[in-house]
Amino acid sequence: MAKIKQLSRRKIAATQLTLGMYVCEVDKPWEETPFLFQGFPIQTEADLEAITHECEYVYVDDARYVDMKPTRPSVRLPAQNSLNERITQSKPKSLEQTIEKAKNTYSKGTTLIKKTLLDLQLGVGLDSKACKTFVNETVDRMLENESAMLWFNRLKAQDEYTSQHCLSVAILSIGFARFLGYDKPELKTIGLCGLLHDVGKMKVDQDILNKPGKLNDGEFALMKSHAQKGYELLIGHKDLPTSVVDVAYTHHERLDGTGYPRGLTKEQIPQRSFIISICDVYDAITSHRVYDNARAPMEALKVLMKGRNTQFDDSLVVKFIEWLGVFPVGTLIKLNTGETAIILETNPEYRLRPVAVVLRDEHGNPCNPRRLNLAQVCITPSGEPYKITESLADGSLGLYANSDEVKKLLNEKTLKQLVAI
Repeated sequence: MAKIKQLSRRKIAATQLTLGMYVCEVDKPWEETPFLFQGFPIQTEADLEAITHECEYVYVDDARYVDMKPTRPSVRLPAQNSLNERITQSKPKSLEQTIEKAKNTYSKGTTLIKKTLLDLQLGVGLDSKACKTFVNETVDRMLENESAMLWFNRLKAQDEYTSQHCLSVAILSIGFARFLGYDKPELKTIGLCGLLHDVGKMKVDQDILNKPGKLNDGEFALMKSHAQKGYELLIGHKDLPTSVVDVAYTHHERLDGTGYPRGLTKEQIPQRSFIISICDVYDAITSHRVYDNARAPMEALKVLMKGRNTQFDDSLVVKFIEWLGVFPVGTLIKLNTGETAIILETNPEYRLRPVAVVLRDEHGNPCNPRRLNLAQVCITPSGEPYKITESLADGSLGLYANSDEVKKLLNEKTLKQLVAI
């Protein structure tokens, strides 16, 4: 048996890979690659592009070849054959064209969600019309340029986590749902679900919400009650879609029945909750909270991958990573030159080759911002192509996405200057 296994393993050039092959070893340590698992099948053209970008040669295991027959997703995705329902995938506007409008929309959202949560905490009620208006505007901004809105998702303050988290989940869920092919009315509904999914936390003791240490069993039980309380807060608002109420109630339910508050199983959980729960967990892990520092996006993706088929829907996790990429907008990265940069824009065609801005030299010292489009030929001073070696958590080397240094990059004038570099 051991001999058969050894014979099935062979070395080939990365450019010789085809769909279905199983990569069991690469030409560098796994931790130096953006790959989530130490061994995986090549399932998409994006997988092929990623491997050839990172590696010169790999080892494949022929005994683990995967027959790439079409698979049926475990969650119903939107139909792709109705031209009237689908959003026209027109070319997005440039980042410099849209950044100011995105900034204004995000600012409105920040003010709105703070007021909304405070009103609910005080028993004033929910301004559904204002929430819908904001979500509609956010959908328009996301259709113009996702990167512009995703940028402001990174500008979160730790002491405003709950409100900023609601806003972030709304934006992430709109972008993800658009990638899945949902029509514009559905994007608005899903965005509203994301915006209001955590409103029940306003009826939880704020000392528990803001406790810097680990919650004891009693405190955790009270924290978990926010799903039930969210349902109770929203159920009386007849002008809200019922799905918004359902998602507030079920976004912590899990496929294997281990979630809360009711321990529902996969068949009992609304489909929109599958989308919101993935965005919810991703944003929580990559954000600074009173009890935990932000972790790198790669770490959040690993958590989602580990929870496939038990916590989260398998097909949607894969789709989420395909949409967001392993180097999302606002991510700090280390380059093979030793320099540190921040992702300015993603490249939908080449997810591992985004546009970045160098902010720290190889010694970790501040330097003049320099734009790199990694999808083009960018050569280091030593004559090698620029490559990303790792992603970093927000705050590494004293660099924060919401720092003044980074915020200065996010205006039309600066962006136009950077484009010329």
